[in-house]
Amino acid sequence: MDGRDEEKRLQLANKKLEREVRRLNRDIALLREANEQAVYTQAYIKRETDRQMFYIGQLMRWSPNILILTDDQLNTVITSDLYFEYNHTYDRNEIHRGVPLRDAMTGVFEGAELDMLAEKCRAALAGEAVKPFVLHRANEAQQQQSLRVTISRMSKGSEAVGLSIILSDTSELVEALERAEMADRAKSNFLAKMSHEIRTPINAILGLNEVIMRDSRERDTVAYAADIQNAGKTLLSLINDILDFSKIEEGKMEILPTQYELGSVINDLVNMTRTRAEKKGLSFYIFVDEMTPHMLFGDEIRIRQCALNLLTNAVKYTDEGSVTLTIGYDEVDTETIRLRFTVADTGIGIKPEDLANLTTPFARMEESKIRSIEGTGLGLAITKQLLSLMGSELRVESIYGEGSEFSFSIEQPVVKWWPIGKFDGRYEMDGSRDGVGRLSFCAPEARILVVDDTPVNLSVVKGLLKRTQIRVDTAESGREAIAMASRQRYDAALIDHMMPEMDGMETMREMKKLPQTAETVFIALTANAISGSREMYISAGFHDYLSKPVDSEKLEEMLMKYLPPAKVQLREELSALAEEGRRAADGGEGAEASVSAALADTLAQIDELDGESGLKRCGSEETYLETLAIYAKTAASSADEIENYRRIGALDDVITKVHAIKSTSRVIGAEAIGALAEKLELAGKAGDADTLLGELDELLSRFRSLGERLLSRLGKKSEPEESHPPISTEELHEIYGMIRQMLDELEYDRAADLVELLSSRSLPESERGRAEEMKRAADEFEWDRLGELLP
Repeated sequence: MDGRDEEKRLQLANKKLEREVRRLNRDIALLREANEQAVYTQAYIKRETDRQMFYIGQLMRWSPNILILTDDQLNTVITSDLYFEYNHTYDRNEIHRGVPLRDAMTGVFEGAELDMLAEKCRAALAGEAVKPFVLHRANEAQQQQSLRVTISRMSKGSEAVGLSIILSDTSELVEALERAEMADRAKSNFLAKMSHEIRTPINAILGLNEVIMRDSRERDTVAYAADIQNAGKTLLSLINDILDFSKIEEGKMEILPTQYELGSVINDLVNMTRTRAEKKGLSFYIFVDEMTPHMLFGDEIRIRQCALNLLTNAVKYTDEGSVTLTIGYDEVDTETIRLRFTVADTGIGIKPEDLANLTTPFARMEESKIRSIEGTGLGLAITKQLLSLMGSELRVESIYGEGSEFSFSIEQPVVKWWPIGKFDGRYEMDGSRDGVGRLSFCAPEARILVVDDTPVNLSVVKGLLKRTQIRVDTAESGREAIAMASRQRYDAALIDHMMPEMDGMETMREMKKLPQTAETVFIALTANAISGSREMYISAGFHDYLSKPVDSEKLEEMLMKYLPPAKVQLREELSALAEEGRRAADGGEGAEASVSAALADTLAQIDELDGESGLKRCGSEETYLETLAIYAKTAASSADEIENYRRIGALDDVITKVHAIKSTSRVIGAEAIGALAEKLELAGKAGDADTLLGELDELLSRFRSLGERLLSRLGKKSEPEESHPPISTEELHEIYGMIRQMLDELEYDRAADLVELLSSRSLPESERGRAEEMKRAADEFEWDRLGELLP
């Protein structure tokens, strides 16, 4: 028994051992497989590591940027090859062993730029978000170089293990941006100068033409002048469209909300549209919701412009039927309404396929049908953009061949909820142009100052205001205007912007310092219609703005708005004035021949003048003679000014005054002088100083010569001395002493008053020259020179 038991035990042990051997063999096989897998994995990892290192090496070698990796102590780990072109202090091995980042970047940046980089790196390592920034350096050629720096924090879990720093050279981008900005400024400057250059001669044309329409007694002449006026206004409209579109395109159009009366806007829309409609035989209807609030807050100029564009288009493209303007509102809340404008017409309509392109700039639908209609195709494009700036949109419905309906609505805060009431019939129509024109008011007690460096422009404004009986003083420079304002109170001052030495803005600011101008209204006059002119002038301190060419009705309307009410007398007897004008025209026909003879005698032997050309530009012989007189009296002083500007090197002022010679010479028919002035002006603007200065003497010589010969032909008019009381020698020297005392005490205003007192007295012949020089010194605020002139 015992032997069998032992055998069984051994058999069991043997089987157990076999099982253990099989298990060990399986484990060995698994270990062998695992080892083979590990060897494969290690080989794979090595291959991937080598590949990644190859890619990193290529990236570091060929990267167009400087790449820097640091550890958590801000020591370098690796850099791109480009780094070594910026810094020759360290080699690759030193950088890879670790160099403090500030030391590694010392050769790349210096001073404050290096401090800023170190500060940003510490902030990024601490976990702060660091936005990309730009640092500047001087390269080996000492040229400005800009590097855009991007810093990223490398982390393992929540702990920082280092930084990744990328420096990109943006110098070319900066240069490209600067070139783009320069091109944009050049475009804006070109548009501004183009606006001024075009609008300045139009100012003379339309202004003097307006005087012709007012003063002429010949119906044919008035009819021709009316055609000139319409053509000129069409030209202005085209120019304004192009300038507005350019301003919108450059993002410079601003919406400036102000308090305004809706009734005034509607009145303007009616007055500017109804006459056009009636000339085409169209009916013009207007419907206004009587409960619409009359006092709102918004940009009335842009709202009026949008509505007027729609009305103008409706009249243009409607040959028969009617144009209807409907204005209403929807209440948004207790403080705001949605103001609605709708313009409907019975015109040619729009094809459905053309609606999508309706507001495309310079696009005009149905060209074959509307070829005779003037326009740029910008009106609706401008309207769409303006409405977008005001948070609105243009809606169009049209049936081809039957008519169209354009509408928009704009949210407007309500200033006063008083209803506008029944509007139909409240608007006023323009007076008929029968040679007398429409006179809205007269103000013989009002006094204004007009400042412009071009005498012809002063003549135009004075002519436009002649029948209002306003007393108009004129000044040809900012300094002269300030001197006049220091001695005389003015209800309003109309100041041209572009003047040499002291421009209109500086003139206005200096005038406002005078106590005499506390109640004076300042109005800017300018031919520059670009770069947000109205907004610029009002923000600069002007009360309002008038664009050249000056429109007579807008001028009168503005003066009516700002002159003291007690000085303004409204004229309602228009029909009586028109009849009086017609009677004067009927009785004045025989005067033309004597004037013609006088004009022919005046122009005799003055070859430089084309009398017919000058007469056409001035409109009447009376105005032409007045303009010739102004030209003659100012020629010598203008030439002296130009020579002074040349002497001190003020070429911009030389060009400005040469431009004035060009304009005024052409107005009087001195075409050759005008052509030479134009040549020199263009040369100066092109930077050709040699041509400008080389031929300037010839221009000034011819300019002076013509002025002197005109003076000799027209005769010099002087003030009648007998109207001034005489002054004794003792009294004269007493005044001289008082002037010196006032100068010593720095009482310059009182000194100027005493100098002005001398001009109101009859002086001895020996002292008249001194007094004139003293007055000129006081007008120009040259107090030291005034003291030197005293005996």
